[in-house]
Amino acid sequence: MMKRSAAWAKSSAQIINVFFLASILFAIPTFNYATDIQNLYPFSIISKDGSHSEQSLDVLKYKDQKGYDNHWPSYIEFTSSNKRYRGYIHFRVPANISLESMTLEVNYLGPETAYQRWRWAVLNYQEQKWQLLGTNEGALPWFWQNLKFELPGDPKQYISKKQTIQLRYWSNNGSDNSDIDYLSLSYVQKTVPAEAEDETGQDVPPDSNSSWWIPKPGTSWQWQLSGEIDTTISADIYNIDLFDAPVETIATLKQRGTKIICYFSAGSYENWRIDANNFPASILGKSNGWPGEQWLDIRRTDLIMPIMRKRLDLAVEKGCDAVEPDNIDGYSNNTGFSLNAEDQLNYNRLLATEAHARNLSIGLKNDLEQVNELLPWFDWALNESCLKYNECELLLPFIQQGKAVFHTEYYGSKETICPAVKQLGFSTLIKNRNLDPWRIDCLD
Repeated sequence: MMKRSAAWAKSSAQIINVFFLASILFAIPTFNYATDIQNLYPFSIISKDGSHSEQSLDVLKYKDQKGYDNHWPSYIEFTSSNKRYRGYIHFRVPANISLESMTLEVNYLGPETAYQRWRWAVLNYQEQKWQLLGTNEGALPWFWQNLKFELPGDPKQYISKKQTIQLRYWSNNGSDNSDIDYLSLSYVQKTVPAEAEDETGQDVPPDSNSSWWIPKPGTSWQWQLSGEIDTTISADIYNIDLFDAPVETIATLKQRGTKIICYFSAGSYENWRIDANNFPASILGKSNGWPGEQWLDIRRTDLIMPIMRKRLDLAVEKGCDAVEPDNIDGYSNNTGFSLNAEDQLNYNRLLATEAHARNLSIGLKNDLEQVNELLPWFDWALNESCLKYNECELLLPFIQQGKAVFHTEYYGSKETICPAVKQLGFSTLIKNRNLDPWRIDCLD
């Protein structure tokens, strides 16, 4: 699991005793009674050079490692490539608060600085540059230590228009790894208006100044999930399979200005996918009716989200502009789990938050009953057969917000389907059920 440099072995019982005594005599007290001090925890980690282990980000909320503890499930390991480790950690800041100060707190384990230097920096959005916060300077080798770094100046300069803060964590070489058991940004509020409180307990939705792509109503598209991708079709958007679509095909389409939506299933297990072995048996439910697929227990975000984060990272790596997570309406199906509407809202919002952290647009697939609750989080909608089931009006809030609705019917002719949806403003295709290249476009 962890590499250990030779330097750490030099630590003796005397060092431990001195450190322990110092920690008692000079410990920084924790003021739990200060109600205006609150903590933010990461909602996303993206590794660019090297990798990080797949434990849930929830482990970073608990400071439970000390000394030479090595309980693997309780921390996240950051593994260097041959050259270094470099990654980005994202926090979301509640809306409508005025901040007085912010502090980064890290429970760190790793090599001494002389062997490998690890740094933390925060992005200053006003000046568009990285502000160094601190390093592992002075930390004992491979001995858990709590480090604190003040964010200099006005905290608002580190908060993006999307109410996020971005940290950079990196090493100067690839000689070793490091571990983090606890990671938080604590902040002191100047004032907290009562109307700014989030009654739902959910992360605030992204603001209207988002930097990711949001397709407009009337945008043309092609949806193909089977067979060799036909790149000759004239469409503004291609919706293709995340895993199966060749990088070269994506690059060819993007060179001519085509936007790429990448499909993957976020609510079901598919036994043929390359990451199928990453799904624990405990979260696999009943079949969803498709061969080789089973519903997922979306309540277990600690087990599912590490897999979904890797899929979103893959979407970024392959050049996707957006993602289409499928089967995100499990609560209304017979999954084998006792899922409720709140479980689905929490999971869908989490997917959207993770996509936006990577500057990916995300669409709401079906899940018509929750359109109004999820509209602020999702950038467009994709629906199958709303005309057949007389449900299309449920998608109109997207159109009214200037967000595209991509709609498909599998049965009927252009003469019967297209006039019925023209007034709705949808981008409607008539497709074969296997989603091969064939299509009739109602926008033609």
